[in-house]
Amino acid sequence: GDVYKRQYQRRVHGGLKMKGEIGLDLTSEVPAAKDIHVLPCRISEEYTGPIGDYFTSQITRQADYSAVSFRGRGLKGAGLDLPAEMSGYVCKLETSEEGVKELVALKQFGRLEYWNHDIAPSASDSQRKMVKFVNLLNILNKDAEAKG
Repeated sequence: GDVYKRQYQRRVHGGLKMKGEIGLDLTSEVPAAKDIHVLPCRISEEYTGPIGDYFTSQITRQADYSAVSFRGRGLKGAGLDLPAEMSGYVCKLETSEEGVKELVALKQFGRLEYWNHDIAPSASDSQRKMVKFVNLLNILNKDAEAKG
């Protein structure tokens, strides 16, 4: 595992800027996530209820996508495997008493299910483009290492 630190600068209300450093500590073991769903919306509260009873149990599999309803809106989605060299993390932002911000990895995953509003998943979806980009970077990196 590694510890990553990154400088950030972010605009907040009124045009003010926040500057600081944020860390991500991956030195401890992170448990695997069972199911990761990327929804095309923001949920403003933490929820730890039985989503399996109300969301995942309602998913129907079509020929080339999955379908489900969330709060009355139809969603169409697909599974996406991350490249073997890559892991995804579910993180929570915590601030220490000293004001140091750190992302704490809660779960790790290698596959996710992403969802679109009313549009069947396709190769032009940003999630699939990201995986293609990472694969391309891995190929270029291996080629550069072989030459260097």
